[in-house]
Amino acid sequence: MRPPGRGGWRARLPALLLAAWLASPGAVRAHAALVAAVPEDGASLAEAPAEVTLRFDEAVTPLSLRIVGPDGAALALPALPGPGPVLSARLPPGLGQGIYLLGWRVVSADGHPIAGALAFGVGVAAAPATAPAEDGRATAWARVLQGLRLVFYAALVAGPGAALFRLLIAEPPRHVVRGMGWAGLLGLGAALLSLGAQGGLLAGVGWDDLLDPAVWRAGLAVSPAASLGLAAAGFGLVAAVAWMRHPAARWAGAGGALLVALGLPLAGHAATAEPRWLAAAALAVHGLVAAFWIGSLWPLRALLAGQGAACAPVVERFSRLALPGVAALLLAGVVLGALRLGSLGEVVGSDYGQLVLAKAVGFLLLLALAGLNRQRLSPALTMREDGARRLSRSILAEMVVAAAVLGLTAALGRTPPPHAAMPMHHAAAEDVAVATEGGGLAALVELLPGRAGSNRLVVTLGRASGEALPPLEIWAELERAEAGIGPFRRRLRPEGAGRFVHEGPEFALPGRWSVRVEVLVSDFEQVVLAVGLDLPPDAGR
Repeated sequence: MRPPGRGGWRARLPALLLAAWLASPGAVRAHAALVAAVPEDGASLAEAPAEVTLRFDEAVTPLSLRIVGPDGAALALPALPGPGPVLSARLPPGLGQGIYLLGWRVVSADGHPIAGALAFGVGVAAAPATAPAEDGRATAWARVLQGLRLVFYAALVAGPGAALFRLLIAEPPRHVVRGMGWAGLLGLGAALLSLGAQGGLLAGVGWDDLLDPAVWRAGLAVSPAASLGLAAAGFGLVAAVAWMRHPAARWAGAGGALLVALGLPLAGHAATAEPRWLAAAALAVHGLVAAFWIGSLWPLRALLAGQGAACAPVVERFSRLALPGVAALLLAGVVLGALRLGSLGEVVGSDYGQLVLAKAVGFLLLLALAGLNRQRLSPALTMREDGARRLSRSILAEMVVAAAVLGLTAALGRTPPPHAAMPMHHAAAEDVAVATEGGGLAALVELLPGRAGSNRLVVTLGRASGEALPPLEIWAELERAEAGIGPFRRRLRPEGAGRFVHEGPEFALPGRWSVRVEVLVSDFEQVVLAVGLDLPPDAGR
């Protein structure tokens, strides 16, 4: 690749613009979601509960929890444990009759603050609380963080990625090495600024408060801080050794690349998949190999421009290493996709799945270009007069596609997986409520009050993509197979947007009940969701 002073920026501009465009589908999205609460939102209780329990779809870090009584007085509840998917806190004793509002604020795995509220009545009827809307300042900070993430990934391939090329393949031209150093500084700045922007998002302040130490302390107190800190150290190491010619500088630069890759699994939605160790290993391998592969394109093209056919041994060395690298990249990507996407319907029916699919298409296009380079253009490098020029053009095409893949990766980092796409603020206790997905739908199936006898079967439905769902009919088939009861087929009636209920005495016996929910989405589409509910002998809530 030519240095910036000789038209290199013009060659890279389309790729940068494409990456920036692809990095902002929908801009600000939902993050962690509340899937269950005890007491449930809108509950009317005979007596005050002893504690409150909130269950989220991924680990969260608690920021605050307070309760407002009928007299309007607010009381902060004791410090919550965390991080974790379940948060519990004891309520003050002696709560009298009236309506109480419980407000909570947590930080999701990607560092985004999530706030909500639920209402319950003691001795009186209560209506569900209205969740607070995200203000303009939070939206602005979230956009800044998304832009910084794109800069982070671009710096990852141009700095640490090129450092790996320098160690494993060949010494790049001096202007590439200098660019590698500047990319390291750019990544360092993006990581550090992300800490401040994270603090601004959490504190809910404006731009003029960015220099406030309290804002930075807030950014350092949440989970992304460890990831950003390790990445900043790696970027700084890459930048520090870029201008050194000593052989040890190559190893130090590669060490910096490893630090950045090891920081990736410390935050983000992908890192919360179970088993955690497998998700972390796959994410680190995916980031490291992608940085090497994409980061090698720039120095490889620069060597072709300067040496022509004489750099054929370098091209061959890169091809030999790229083959196992691509296999590792593909395997890591498949593992990450399998951990987060349970069915084909989730791939095509959710924003997260569609981004994964688009990224996979980009990856396949990169593979096709790499195969063309290896099978046809690389052998022609020493046999044709225009061999270097043709290979250089193909590598430039790879760089454009790679920029698009980087943009999609930045968008994935701020997009919730399908299970997080449908917040359910009225869920009941975890042993009589089960969340499930299938056919592009997400559902929460509940039994209230959750003890043997007459119950309300509540099915809350939504599309995994977050779009509105207008089902025509919903039926439930109920069976207690071990006791020879059922199956009973019951039609559910609508009760508010996305909520369908049936009340009856069918759940007369405790034990394992099978619930098969049939959703008629259209005249030609039916989705079936099956869950098992364990009904305890005495589970009064």
